[in-house]
Amino acid sequence: MADLVFVGAAAAFFALCVAYVRGCDRIISGGGDPGVAAQEAAAEVSPR
Repeated sequence: MADLVFVGAAAAFFALCVAYVRGCDRIISGGGDPGVAAQEAAAEVSPR
């Protein structure tokens, strides 16, 4: 029984970490599609 509790707690912690990273990515990219945000940032930096 303790094994199941440990596996459940580990799975919940992993899910929380994934949600946190996805939320941070969304904040950094401005809420849009991360691919589009990266392309727009590259267009601003690269000379024309």
